[in-house]
Amino acid sequence: MSEKRRDQPSARVKPKPKRSQVRSTSSKWWPYAIAGGVVVLVAAFVAVTQLGHSGSGGAAGAGLAVGSPVPTDSVPSSDGRTVSLNDFRGSKLVVYFYEGGG
Repeated sequence: MSEKRRDQPSARVKPKPKRSQVRSTSSKWWPYAIAGGVVVLVAAFVAVTQLGHSGSGGAAGAGLAVGSPVPTDSVPSSDGRTVSLNDFRGSKLVVYFYEGGG
């Protein structure tokens, strides 16, 4: 009596939908990822172009003219001696400022 018959509609099992008919929840984030990427690229482009033309002034903005002599400053070296740029006059020089580790 309590058994259901197979020909009754409530006893039928619905077939699974095809994979093409099922919309995955993981595909919903793609538009947001693309929009976010575009925003990041535009912001980076604007930042780079604006920083390149900012002309902040300061020590770097008040630089020397090409071919003019370098100021004769003296600075302490890492071993305690005093080094002047005049010591290297006539030779090529790379100046490297290192803050130090302690």
